[in-house]
Amino acid sequence: MYRLSIKCTRNALSSVTLTKFSVRCLATTTSVDGVLFPTKSDFPSRHIGPRKTDVVSMLDTLGYKSLGELTEKAVPKPIQLQRDLNLDKPLSKYSKIVE
Repeated sequence: MYRLSIKCTRNALSSVTLTKFSVRCLATTTSVDGVLFPTKSDFPSRHIGPRKTDVVSMLDTLGYKSLGELTEKAVPKPIQLQRDLNLDKPLSKYSKIVE
């Protein structure tokens, strides 16, 4: 493997270095079940989002009562959208294909 390093000073390129190195895999088992690559059945729980109990726990830890309240505090007022999104009605796959 190679590592490319680029250094810039102000708006000028000062150096480019290409270094060859070897890679060692230091994988550890960090999943809940102690399995490095969990089965597909674990996929939804890791990628669909937090459970309601997780959200409640997070909000409690942060001191907020709702995701709306957290969002109000986290997102600056000038970039908050003050209206509903103007979205077209959703289409089925079939409708989109024949469109």
